Amino acid sequence: MALFALVIVGALVAGGYLVAVRQWRATGAGSQGGAALYAADAGLNAGLARLDLGVLDSVRPGDGLTLAKGSLVSGDEYSVRLSRWDAGHDSGPAYYLIASEGRAHGARGGRRQVAAMVRKTPGGDFCCGAGLEARGAVRLDSGAVISGLDIVPDSWAVDAELCGDIELHDRPGIVTDGRVLPAAGALVQGTPPVASPGSTDEFGDSGRWLQELAVSADLRYPGGTVLAHVGPAAWANGECGRSSPSNWGAPAAPGHPCFTYFPVIHAAGDLIVGASASGQGILLVDGDLEIRGGFEFYGVILVGGGLTAGPGGGRVLGGVRVGGLGSGSVRVGGGGEVHYSGCAVERAVEGSKVQAPHPLAQFGWFEILE
Repeated sequence: MALFALVIVGALVAGGYLVAVRQWRATGAGSQGGAALYAADAGLNAGLARLDLGVLDSVRPGDGLTLAKGSLVSGDEYSVRLSRWDAGHDSGPAYYLIASEGRAHGARGGRRQVAAMVRKTPGGDFCCGAGLEARGAVRLDSGAVISGLDIVPDSWAVDAELCGDIELHDRPGIVTDGRVLPAAGALVQGTPPVASPGSTDEFGDSGRWLQELAVSADLRYPGGTVLAHVGPAAWANGECGRSSPSNWGAPAAPGHPCFTYFPVIHAAGDLIVGASASGQGILLVDGDLEIRGGFEFYGVILVGGGLTAGPGGGRVLGGVRVGGLGSGSVRVGGGGEVHYSGCAVERAVEGSKVQAPHPLAQFGWFEILE
């Protein structure tokens, strides 16, 4: 009986030891896996920080290169590789996969991989084929002006270097899926004044662009925001105050330090701008946009819902696309104006961050499981 008891006790001790060893190994594996994941995440951030247009343009479709290698203070290491996944068409965006492998320090170091999809746009192909592009009906009150005749803003024409290298190309005044309903005294001009969209997916692409470009936003506003004041801001040292939430650049003041500041502005819902001032850059509005008073905007405007401009003013020099996420109806009151300007579009695109590579909104971060 004593021997039998010893056998039973020995079996229990051995079983307990086996369970303890397995738990210890599982805990160690979890700790090592977590350390490897943190290293992989750190590597991904390091890789994204090293991206520039020169590096991306050097990678051909199907090829890749090592983007970064390094180690953390803990001794955990990471290795980051960049590969190109698109077909290499110059007219379309380029897609890249950034894969980061992290290895935990130690003899039993774990290994984890994370990745991000990155997109680089070839330019301002998200806009603009006309002065105004709208999914729905366009209503124009007396005194409203929509023009596709390419112009240079008056405040920029004094400096030949600003727009001198940009050729003027007239566009249609309005491109729409709906009807154009002008009142007597409204003016629509362009080549031609009114045209139909070339692709039925054009406005659906605009909705995707809204989500893509919002990742690069410099200024963000919640839905329902009413802005009564917009204007440039400069710090005491003479630099442009880019962190000011109401600073939309200084398009009408070539000598101002914010004249070359083209912010990407995103409103996550409806936005009302009622300031008698001006701004520039790329304006992204998920909901409806209403422009009141004498506000002027130089650059590109993408609106997910509808647009209302005026009465009493409201002027856009650049290009406007309406209806990426909604009905896309437009109402321009008396005094409201939209003028196509290739120079304003190009300066807004090149001066902002939208051409910089950025992670896709729906694939910002994911783990590779093997």
